[in-house]
Formats: sequence, structure tokens, C-alpha cells
Amino acid sequence: MNFRCADAMRGQQRAGTEQADVVGGVPGTWSEVKFVEKLNYHAALEQANNDAEANGGIPYVASKRSRESWKILLFAEHLKPLAVAVVRHCLRQGLLSLGDLINEEEPRVMDVWGQRDTLKG
Repeated sequence: MNFRCADAMRGQQRAGTEQADVVGGVPGTWSEVKFVEKLNYHAALEQANNDAEANGGIPYVASKRSRESWKILLFAEHLKPLAVAVVRHCLRQGLLSLGDLINEEEPRVMDVWGQRDTLKG
């Protein structure tokens, strides 16, 4: 699923400037992005949580290893707020409609190319 965050870009990572790893993504979130083969998930999630507490936003970690799919890690209490933020973003971007949320049999989302994909799971 592509959230079509056309304005998303890498945040500034230098002393004195604190930004999420991705800025301009889903509003109201704070990301810690790791593209490494071995990740200390606890430390990465704690870093995201500490930064989010200081700067605002729902913390999560997105990680990827070579030739594997992205994984998202977050605290259980942040699952609902993150889901709400993602759905709001998708509604605003036209990737999702209210009808899609009501249709329990086959929710759908528009991908970046405008083709419809069925969400599985």
C-alpha cells in the first residue's frame, strides 16, 4: 500500500536540529527509519518514543533489511492513534473513501498510479 506522501523526505539528522527521520509524511506521526541488516528493535522504538515525547507525534519504527519487506514497530497503545492518522491521511489524499471503510467484505485503496488494490488482512 502506498500512502502517497509526495512531500515526504528525509529529515535533517545533525546536532541541534531534531526532526523525524521522515518529514512531510503522515501528519501527527514521528518516524524512526532504519535500513540495516541487524536492528535493536527495543533501542530503536525507545529512541522514536523519546523523540516523539519531546517533539510531538505518534512514534513508530519502520525498518527494512535488504531484499525484504518493510516492517513497522510501535507500542500497542499507539496502534489506534496511528491507524486513525493513516486513515485520515488516506481520506484527505483520496486514497480511501468512507465507503471503503464501511465495506467490510473488500476494503480498497487507490495506489499511486490510480489503480485499485484490495487490502488483504
